[in-house]
Amino acid sequence: MREMGSKSSAKQIINNIHREVGGVVSISSPSDIPKDRQQVYNQLRKVEGRKKSRSTGPAKSPDITKLLSLQQAGRFVRDVSLGARSKKNGEMRAAASTFAGTDTTIGWIKRFCCPGSTQAAVAGVDMTYKLGPFYLTTVTFPNPMFVYKNNVNKHPTTLAAVMTSVTKEKRDYEYFARSLKSEGIESLMYGTDGECALESGFESVYPIAESPAHNNIHLRCFDHAKGDILTKLKELKVCETERNKIQREILGSEFGGKRVKGLVDCENETEFEELYVNKEVHWPEEFKEWMATTKGRHRSMKTTLKLCMLKPTRIAAGLGNPPNKWDNQRTESLNNVIKEAAENQVTDQASIHETLESEVFQQQENEYVKAIYRMGEYRLAPEFEKFSVTPSVWTQKTPEQQREHVKKVFKAPANTSSSNQVTPSKRLSITFEDCEVTSVAARMLSQIWHEAEIILSYNKVIDLGGGVYCVTEFGNSVNVTVKGNSHNCKCRNFQSTAGLCSHVLAVADTMGTLAALLEKFNTKTNKASSILNANISKRAGEKPKEKKKRKGQNNVEQIPILEEIERPDNDIDCQKPLAFTEIWHNTNKFQVVFTKECTSKAQKCESCKVEFARGGVVCIPQDIAICHMERYFYPKKDANGKTTYEPTWKREIARFYCVKKECILRRHPYFWKGMVEVQDDVRQNLKEGHKKLLKEALHLSI
Repeated sequence: MREMGSKSSAKQIINNIHREVGGVVSISSPSDIPKDRQQVYNQLRKVEGRKKSRSTGPAKSPDITKLLSLQQAGRFVRDVSLGARSKKNGEMRAAASTFAGTDTTIGWIKRFCCPGSTQAAVAGVDMTYKLGPFYLTTVTFPNPMFVYKNNVNKHPTTLAAVMTSVTKEKRDYEYFARSLKSEGIESLMYGTDGECALESGFESVYPIAESPAHNNIHLRCFDHAKGDILTKLKELKVCETERNKIQREILGSEFGGKRVKGLVDCENETEFEELYVNKEVHWPEEFKEWMATTKGRHRSMKTTLKLCMLKPTRIAAGLGNPPNKWDNQRTESLNNVIKEAAENQVTDQASIHETLESEVFQQQENEYVKAIYRMGEYRLAPEFEKFSVTPSVWTQKTPEQQREHVKKVFKAPANTSSSNQVTPSKRLSITFEDCEVTSVAARMLSQIWHEAEIILSYNKVIDLGGGVYCVTEFGNSVNVTVKGNSHNCKCRNFQSTAGLCSHVLAVADTMGTLAALLEKFNTKTNKASSILNANISKRAGEKPKEKKKRKGQNNVEQIPILEEIERPDNDIDCQKPLAFTEIWHNTNKFQVVFTKECTSKAQKCESCKVEFARGGVVCIPQDIAICHMERYFYPKKDANGKTTYEPTWKREIARFYCVKKECILRRHPYFWKGMVEVQDDVRQNLKEGHKKLLKEALHLSI
């Protein structure tokens, strides 16, 4: 490693070692290859005078013959399309567009990136610049089959397909999309950053939502949409506070696993249109025009919000419910990987395919193979964990068995559990219904019980002595340590439940101590803190010793959204000091009333002076108002017959207001939603339209 370290990067060293031992599939010993990338980094730190080359050279023309030979080889380049493009001076020149990808990655797109997939993943489409006199467009997705070894909630980004072209026009991206379709990918969930030619090219082949016959989903990157909105508002000289407020009204915001709802979080297009009308009243006129225009874009920003970013669309794309936002940070981060593979030097359209095949596609596949036998940077996801084996078991297989195992894993269907489809023949001495465990979710507890019974039925619990028991399951083994009445296991379920997993249950049942184990678990306190502390780094709070993460948004951990909340309104959601400065100010409640029951009194809003709707038929929800009892001025004549207006001391009169916070706050600045009261007789007659109006205008939940 140190010999190669003076000229090569860590990735190049790993790839060279893989080639020297004949690949990662047919290794004879785990020590033949580095355990992970960190092991290489540790050795490279000891190399003195190590340099990295970032030089660039002159632009190179592609070797068409070489491109065609790569296509004929059939390993990576799947299509070469030769055509003509005109130069600025009108001359025509030969131009090539290429489509490349491996059988494995194309199969994964077809499997994971189509609507309705059990393990859904969105394919991000993005372009890479500055590789040479051509454009490289990539398709990437988070691979549901694998997770990072130190973060089971994060999937590695897979480069699945690429296109090279000498222009970036609609026809180029249409060629890319048609090439994907020719591989049998009939429907697609894909995301873009708003590039006009890219969107129109892909949608010509994979059209979206306006017709139910089109089973495709197109998502728009939230980060790029946010940047576009803020840039436009800055051009219009809108202050920073107002810019951020408008952007959050449209796209919402996220913090600590909670999503504060915006326009894009509406349940349907009808709700979106109604809320959009209410919000745009407060926006600058030029910004409203920009939101509706299609100039320089495939569609207007407003239409993009409805078709590509609305809540139901994100749910359908497998982003959860409530759904997470989608962004193409993964795609852009992989663009840097490609440039590093090309050693940050200008290359040509033919050579880039050789680089991509050997340094990126083959390298990522090697990492996925190593994950099968628990080495490298990744591990198999929990749904595929039954295919995982230990390094020692892997080296005992013949090369043919190793290749067959890899092929089976890469094409394997996922299970919600490794033991889901198996019926146990033995049962635990205490049933799931009688365990009296309440601190673990019922669904998860049922799964743990089922897996423990599978272990007892088809696997083994081996006493190794010294209080250590080896539990075997699906080619794997886990050690459970027993000290007195205490059981300990290092599996994920044991950590997440603070002491309960299938391995511990199987051992306790074998020992005849299951009842005592459950009794101790049910009486244990501080389970929540145990779960939290299990995920805290041992060095948390300490000063870093060696290296720090790069600064930048790509290093910000994305927290999955767990719930949605309404954006708090400081005007009405928070109680304010009762500052009475007018005679109509008091502590009386603001009552919700039906205008038809106060016909003689409820004529118009006391604040905006708009008359209330009245007559034979009044549409819901325009037949309710807010009533407030207030002191008032009355006319009084003096001895000379002159009329003056005096305030009443105790007498009050009903004043009515529109169901709008603006109308109430104009006369009662201290008002907040806690001062609104709904009598039982009124509550019983409120319809859904009334409740919706009160919710949107005054944040009242009826």
